[in-house]
Amino acid sequence: MATKTKPTTYADQIAEADAVAADKAAQAREAFEEFKEKSERLADEAHEAGAKLKWMEGRFKAGDETVSVEEYALAKARHERAELLAALGEVSNHTGENASERRIKAAKRALPAMESKLARVVAEALRAPLRGVTVHATFGEVPAPEESDLPVAVVSQSKPTKNFAKDGDSDGKRVFANALSRYLIHGEVKVTLFKLPIHRELAGKQIADALRKHGIELASGAGLDHSHPMTVARNGYEVQELRVMVGKALDPDADPERVAEAEEQMAESANRAGAQTFRHIDAHSPEWQMGTGFEEHGARDYARTL
Repeated sequence: MATKTKPTTYADQIAEADAVAADKAAQAREAFEEFKEKSERLADEAHEAGAKLKWMEGRFKAGDETVSVEEYALAKARHERAELLAALGEVSNHTGENASERRIKAAKRALPAMESKLARVVAEALRAPLRGVTVHATFGEVPAPEESDLPVAVVSQSKPTKNFAKDGDSDGKRVFANALSRYLIHGEVKVTLFKLPIHRELAGKQIADALRKHGIELASGAGLDHSHPMTVARNGYEVQELRVMVGKALDPDADPERVAEAEEQMAESANRAGAQTFRHIDAHSPEWQMGTGFEEHGARDYARTL
């Protein structure tokens, strides 16, 4: 007697999508590391060849005839070959990087996600406001659900989660290293809602309010509060999508005790900084304090000095 195959649930499909994405991401990262190693090796060879050529030309200028024409010609040819292979290009006045370094950075930015930290954070925040909707998180391709799965929402991320301590903040600026920055993340996710016409629609403000309630900050200029997704008919149901730019959130895998310790250190640092500021103010005369707009001492203290 043939055994029945257990039906695959939508959660199983999400898990399978993650497994496929993890395999592809591992291959992409391996290819990137090979590309980076080769680019850096060729750049080093180009710099070494250039240094040797300059050394020879320096000897010539000093009247040293020990370097032969053949040696000089070979060094010059090797330098030109190394530069062509490395394709260093011009150094950017803005970043100070050559073309090879810029290509490595661009290749790193193109790497796909290997985890769904940011998607998990957003999904957790949306489960309460999206009552009656099953919410999943994934870093793989979002599978198409069956009608029996509806309504269902998927928070997906295609790029690796960025960390404040390693990657800077959501504006692309490096942040001052502090106790809490290593536990803060940011990036972009997409919220996809699969629904029937009878189900309620996705609303940007609803998502934005839910994220703020969970202590998640939106990136500057995200405009989620005023976003209204387009509805696309597909396979007999409706699909709505919204992109969410997260400016700051707590890493879901962070140790709560370590986070609490970091927050305590930050609070102590803030208290010390505040106390130092007041000591600096108190060291000045009431005239100076009132002139700078600091009114703690007020007109009464100033009158005592008259």
